[in-house]
Amino acid sequence: MDNKLRSSRRASRRSHVVHFFIVFVSLFFPLQPSAWNFDLAQEKIQQPTLQYEVSVTLKLVQVFVTDKQGRPVKDLNKSDFEIFDNGLPKTITDFEKHFLAVPGKKPEQKEVAELQKTAVPPPVRLPKLNRKLFFIFDIQQNDLVGFARSKQAALHFMDTQVQPTDEVGILSFQARIGLKMYGYLSTDQKKVRKAIEKLKGTPGTGSGGLPTEPLGEGGEGISAFLAPPHNPEADYAEMLRKNYVSVMTELAKTLRVIPGYKNIVFFSAGFARSTLVGDMVFQKNYEDMGKEFGSSSSPIYTINTMGSRSHFISPDDRGDLSLQNLAALSGGQYYEDVAQAEKIASGIQNATGNYYVLGYYIDAKWDGQFHEIKVKVKREDCVVSAQSGYYNPKRFSQFSKFEKELHLMDLAFSENAQFQTPIGLPLVVLPGRGESGTHLIFLAELSWEGLKEVMKPPMEVVSIVIDQDNNMIVSKGGDIQIPDISKKRVVYYGMIPVNPGVYDCVMILRNMQTGKAARARGAATVPQTVTSGLQLDPPLLLVPTADKDVAYFRLTRQDKEPTDKFASGLKDLFPFLTNRMAPVMDEIPKGTSGVPAIVRSMVHNIPNANIEFSAFLKAGAGGEEIPLSPSILNGKRQGKVDILLLELPIPELRPGDYTLTLVAQDKNSVAKTEVSRSIRVI
Repeated sequence: MDNKLRSSRRASRRSHVVHFFIVFVSLFFPLQPSAWNFDLAQEKIQQPTLQYEVSVTLKLVQVFVTDKQGRPVKDLNKSDFEIFDNGLPKTITDFEKHFLAVPGKKPEQKEVAELQKTAVPPPVRLPKLNRKLFFIFDIQQNDLVGFARSKQAALHFMDTQVQPTDEVGILSFQARIGLKMYGYLSTDQKKVRKAIEKLKGTPGTGSGGLPTEPLGEGGEGISAFLAPPHNPEADYAEMLRKNYVSVMTELAKTLRVIPGYKNIVFFSAGFARSTLVGDMVFQKNYEDMGKEFGSSSSPIYTINTMGSRSHFISPDDRGDLSLQNLAALSGGQYYEDVAQAEKIASGIQNATGNYYVLGYYIDAKWDGQFHEIKVKVKREDCVVSAQSGYYNPKRFSQFSKFEKELHLMDLAFSENAQFQTPIGLPLVVLPGRGESGTHLIFLAELSWEGLKEVMKPPMEVVSIVIDQDNNMIVSKGGDIQIPDISKKRVVYYGMIPVNPGVYDCVMILRNMQTGKAARARGAATVPQTVTSGLQLDPPLLLVPTADKDVAYFRLTRQDKEPTDKFASGLKDLFPFLTNRMAPVMDEIPKGTSGVPAIVRSMVHNIPNANIEFSAFLKAGAGGEEIPLSPSILNGKRQGKVDILLLELPIPELRPGDYTLTLVAQDKNSVAKTEVSRSIRVI
């Protein structure tokens, strides 16, 4: 293992114990410095004297052990290690070995992981420390050839070295835009690979990045709220250097919150030697930036995207010195030619692929203080490299604006949310097509009893819609003051115009004082509009409410006033909906005899159409079909759209999961269509 890498890891002084980042969204890191100490869990304690608040916390420490020749030592056991927290010896309760596949092998060779545990205090559910990689593409300091080869090298690493348990994130940098995130830290290698393949940009111009076409109102997503400030009067080269250092330094500070090592693979042509040597202020800030990555346990593996082409330019114009310095200061390694994909992949694999995880319990105070960690190995002739510390958490009310945005992204997109486990809510997502286009409608019913801690003012409601290309629309309701809803059933809904495609939807409710949150997730497919035949939208199933009125709150964009009125938009799509009906989320009580359903249908180029409806239920994948006989209670025509209120009789059913299918057929032709949705009988 490289000596610089070992020495930097020994010097690493900071890390956090929370794992999160931003997902499937163009997100920019701000230029303003701020503290990055994060709340690890949302406790019920709310007294202002935070220094006396404690919680039992499991600390997980990633440790690299090599022999004097830099070869990984793989036969150590828990008893071979000693660990000290602020100088005090700790009992190691959790122990893992991670040995990744030999370089060049396919990821079917899974890592070896052994877990030994002893009796511990009340268990804390935390993920193990797997390998984490960030691919950062410097579009600004690059050219077309270098950018194309960067993508090829990253894809080669994905295909030959990435293991099933590895988490990979994708980012790019542009001076006038900032740092953009295209993929969350994810084990979904297909999505990560797709994100790399779809990366586009015009290197060297600041106009690169993944283009996002608005899907409808709010199509710009959240991509602008953390953009670097633009000063057209500033010298462009000076602005480039300042933004680069400021943005990357903030990234380094943010990475403190992720446990273990965060391995950064950085594709760039670097800054010219004349710039690095000639601007002393920039040189000092650049060196501090590199050290910040080192202190965040984030070694940078710099890849020179000019490669052998550097020999055709003046030595003063080459960027190799800046890339070498960044790798050395952060504890990473420098690779001189992006075209040497195999050498790069093997080298990074050797440097990051073999490690141990040690876990121990402490009483962590909510004071944001730094704890120093030291790890020793009892066996002689071993070289130990380990993260050197962590910060205690702080309360959500003490978070900066940016920290709260990251908290939101973690809630919305994390495969295993690290700040807290949000309360799960069901979400109904339906397409609604009409002559003016198609809307995606999402509805979530809120339980007052289950959400008392969340639904206290001030509260924020956020909806996020993601298409199949990872483009995103965000609608924020701002700080919503909740009235007394304990005597009502409450449904939050949103309506976003979209194009045909497949969409994932997330709705987050978050108390802006405590950070306590609830999350609803759903998905929907919006098919293409046909030119001839029948089309049905999935039905909005309803349940009459005998004891409480239903209060519908529309989620609007943050620059618009939220309303608690029965908004005309929803009533236009579902005109038979009243405040005495609540949408069926995913459950129907056992013994329900009938379910009202609002259905939107369209007939295209079928003369004298005479449509009849039928329906059936099917239990599980191989269950028998249970025929239903729907009756039409009411109807209304809006242009070419027929909106019907149906009554679906429900026979006596056993508890379980069912698929409800609604069929429309023209009696005078062979035209036929059907739609389905899942329900659960409880």
